[in-house]
Amino acid sequence: MPTTIPSLQPIVDNTPVSNPITNDTALLGQALFWDPILSGNKDVACATCHHPNNAYTDGLDLSLGTNAIGYGQNRRFQLPNDVPVTKRNSPTLLNTAFNGMDGSGKYVPLTAPMFWDSRTQSLENQVISPLTTFEEMRGHAYSQAFTVDSLVARLTKIPEYRQLFQAAFGSSQTITAASISTAIAAFERTLLAMNSPYDRYQKGDKTALTDQQIQGMLHFKEEGCPICHSGPMFSDYKLHVMSVPDNTQLTNSDAGAGGPMHSGLLR
Repeated sequence: MPTTIPSLQPIVDNTPVSNPITNDTALLGQALFWDPILSGNKDVACATCHHPNNAYTDGLDLSLGTNAIGYGQNRRFQLPNDVPVTKRNSPTLLNTAFNGMDGSGKYVPLTAPMFWDSRTQSLENQVISPLTTFEEMRGHAYSQAFTVDSLVARLTKIPEYRQLFQAAFGSSQTITAASISTAIAAFERTLLAMNSPYDRYQKGDKTALTDQQIQGMLHFKEEGCPICHSGPMFSDYKLHVMSVPDNTQLTNSDAGAGGPMHSGLLR
């Protein structure tokens, strides 16, 4: 597990007032992010499907959660197995701190759209869903209704976590669902990728892109890609009907936004 937190300066002024990033909160969030203790069978962590070696995703078309081993393309279910694949894929966490940003660079962290269907707003609210979803992290350990209480009880029994939560939230702060999600969200807001060749090109370094890359950028614009992929985040953060066929591994069709099909994986 990494032991350092990236520089907080780029986003320190754009975090929710209710969740300012400090090294204590980010380090706690990092520990929780990498710890399989948050899964029912203690066999999968947030980092399993959002791994830095795969740009904070897993590179799979549909992720494998609990009762699986390995990372990325090598991940596979253990046998016997009755856990299905997750319902949607695992997108990167890089720059999710800026979800919802418009063309002028403005965004509101508390209303930032999350998940592929934008059904949840803010990283803080997003965190709980993977923990309570059967095929992702919950498994057979307990029912969905008792997931959060069970995880709080687990963490409370560990002296090191009690100390980390106290350092992050104050000596009187008990471990709660809110403090768990707050810490993980704080860490996720430190996962930034803000100095790509394109970023440097836009800042004035005209040598940052090759001639071929510049030609590709021009084609990107000429073909109308920026109609949807616009602004600093290359997204309009709107939902679009793309007529993509269902994945053949799924037993039920994905009804899309507002439908009965859900995934705990982060947009």
